[in-house]
Amino acid sequence: MTKVVALMGLITAMAMMAGAQTLATKDGLQLSFAADGSLREAQFPRKRFKGIGGFFVAEPQNNPENLRWTPLKGKAERGGNTVVVQATASGLELVATFTERPDAIFCAGTLRDTTNTDRAVALAFALPLDATNWQWWDNLRVARRVDPKTATFYAATIRYGTRGEHSLYPFCALNTDDAGIALGIPLD
Repeated sequence: MTKVVALMGLITAMAMMAGAQTLATKDGLQLSFAADGSLREAQFPRKRFKGIGGFFVAEPQNNPENLRWTPLKGKAERGGNTVVVQATASGLELVATFTERPDAIFCAGTLRDTTNTDRAVALAFALPLDATNWQWWDNLRVARRVDPKTATFYAATIRYGTRGEHSLYPFCALNTDDAGIALGIPLD
């Protein structure tokens, strides 16, 4: 029975990755998207992570700590050095284009409301990795260990946004002793 269950798990995993689209940099970063547009694998030169990542959306509630995140799913299609993710959920439509370059993978996109209502939403892009005990960099000089029991972010209190907080910097970075990743927003 164990062999049957293991084989079924392998077949399921292979089916999930069928039609997967992978982007890579020359230094070993790889992002693999499933056919439904979700991010199923992130690989660094010495580390490989599988799970469920990609785009998620939430509508702010009275208590921002209780956001209910819904995955945006649809399709991912490769064209040259890009993967275009077209996904929908909660009356929203996302089109995101990921472009591989030698030193980075860039993403540009549009999120559109399809319900013709004026509303606030929070959009997140999640990597499928467990960063417990990694270092989170608050800025270029200060890092701290990621604790799974607390939210790890660096923000300033402001009078808008889902939580009334906003990052002071247009980037974030995480690392271990042998791997690291950074996400950033261009300033232009």
